[in-house]
Amino acid sequence: MILTGGLGIRLKQHCLRESKQKTLIEAIPEAHVTQDIDVFLNLQMWLEPERAIAFRAMLNRLGYEVARHSWHFKKPLLNSAEVLQRFVSLEFQARTPLESEQVKIQKKQVGKGMGTDLAGYHTPEAFAVYDSPVSLTLLDELGRIRVPNPYAWLNLKVAAAYDWLKEQRGEIEPRIDRETGMSRRLKHVYDVYVLVAMLTEQERTEAIELAQRYENHLLALAIADQAVELYADPKGKGIQGAQLYAYGSLKASLSINHEEFWEEGLKPALGIF
Repeated sequence: MILTGGLGIRLKQHCLRESKQKTLIEAIPEAHVTQDIDVFLNLQMWLEPERAIAFRAMLNRLGYEVARHSWHFKKPLLNSAEVLQRFVSLEFQARTPLESEQVKIQKKQVGKGMGTDLAGYHTPEAFAVYDSPVSLTLLDELGRIRVPNPYAWLNLKVAAAYDWLKEQRGEIEPRIDRETGMSRRLKHVYDVYVLVAMLTEQERTEAIELAQRYENHLLALAIADQAVELYADPKGKGIQGAQLYAYGSLKASLSINHEEFWEEGLKPALGIF
């Protein structure tokens, strides 16, 4: 499994600070974690269905129940005295299966209808998510998790950030956060900046190499165009959106050095030339 979303970003941020590694942008802004935990499942789950069945049984033992679909599970937080019940939400995703993998997709759900009662939300932009994932050691080596390589992670986040732009244009239905009154998709616009800020020199080099490998991939090309539209202009929508999210949700101002963020970070990391 590979952990993404705000929790993955926060844990990577913690490990970088503990190891005192040099990052592209020295002052990394705080990652914002929600109650949603986003996890990519390996397609081996459905190629060897006993794995998915065992995993599904483990979710039951941990107290998770299906929320809406067999890719979305939740369980109440321990403090049940609150008037408004709060939940931990697990959302499983999966990349597009290759023809040789013979894993079904039904109604945007990978693995649905294969008898395991478990699916992953179909996420085409995750085409590189299993290339060189980054392993993080947590809690004084008591545990390890995997997060995507920065190239794959940036593709995921730019695609999600572009949904915010489409929402602003009225092309898709808005998703509004009841507490802040802002679009829930705006967080992804901010997360792109945080991921770029966390790039180490080695990760930046590896991202450039992966971008070259996928230089003719149709989705990679489309996401690169989306990144240009969002972030290439120092006063563009993506830059403004990241700053708006920082102020509205984190009560913090975000000063963006565009040369550092775009020219040295996001642009080469996505193979944009």
